[in-house]
Amino acid sequence: MDPPYNTHFVEPTLSNLHDSCCLNTNARVVIEHSPLEALPEGSGPFELLDQRNYGKTLVSFLGYML
Repeated sequence: MDPPYNTHFVEPTLSNLHDSCCLNTNARVVIEHSPLEALPEGSGPFELLDQRNYGKTLVSFLGYML
């Protein structure tokens, strides 16, 4: 997913993904976002697996653990 930068859409988007029941257990979610917009603490059923920094872009890899 690639929400608009610095708009704080990462958390609501993750919440919508969870609420929609469209993800299977152990699904992976890849988020491209600004390093200035950190992932929310305790991201519910999502677990941070890896994070990579590419200049002004941060790519976070989450596992869906429900």
